[in-house]
Amino acid sequence: MPERTKWRFTAEAALNAPSLYRETGGLSFEAVHVDGAARFAAEAGKAGVRRLVHVSGIGADPEARDPYIPARGRGEAAVRDAFPSATIVRPSVMFGPDDGFLGAILVAVRRLPPVPLFGSEGTRLHPVHVEGAARAMAAALLAEAAAPLHELGGPTVWRYRDLVHAVAATAGRTACTVPAPFPLWRAPAAAAALLPTPPLTRTEVALMEADKVAAPDLPAPRRAGSVPGIRSSICATCRRRA
Repeated sequence: MPERTKWRFTAEAALNAPSLYRETGGLSFEAVHVDGAARFAAEAGKAGVRRLVHVSGIGADPEARDPYIPARGRGEAAVRDAFPSATIVRPSVMFGPDDGFLGAILVAVRRLPPVPLFGSEGTRLHPVHVEGAARAMAAALLAEAAAPLHELGGPTVWRYRDLVHAVAATAGRTACTVPAPFPLWRAPAAAAALLPTPPLTRTEVALMEADKVAAPDLPAPRRAGSVPGIRSSICATCRRRA
């Protein structure tokens, strides 16, 4: 019998995009965004990975009040401890085919005569198309010397109120919007957490309390080619959910 050849495969690059917006059962923010991210980074180092990209989010802050946001901030620190040369990528809210962002706004403008808006309705968002975000992350993976931190946003910064009206107009409707203070959102979000599939979570409310705009002084990997804009994505979402 010929001796079997022993193969050893080594990954050149790795990307980790942990995702947990709601703690259920044995899954906690700490387990996924901190402990899991740290283990992934440590194993990547052991496997000889040269480039590691960890996907976090704009606004990740270890000192924030909501448990989700500080977990992401601690996760970034844990990844850097385990893999010092890791690149952290923080996208703003992402949109694309069948996303839960534009789709949720579309459902609201179609079903609710007055659409309640988060807070003073002035929260600024910097939506980025999922394809553009993916290309930027791929660029960070392939870069010879990527910066340690990137923030990703699309070409336009929107106020939440204007975005709701844009979705309504694209859907052929006129939105009646009413600002609702954040304390009024927290109680129904806490109650909704008891449902199997909550329409609103405390994490989503907390994320809307601060602007999600890419910092202008942070680099963003160059994105090759064009991606659909937010208005064309709104049109596509409207067609799919007609």
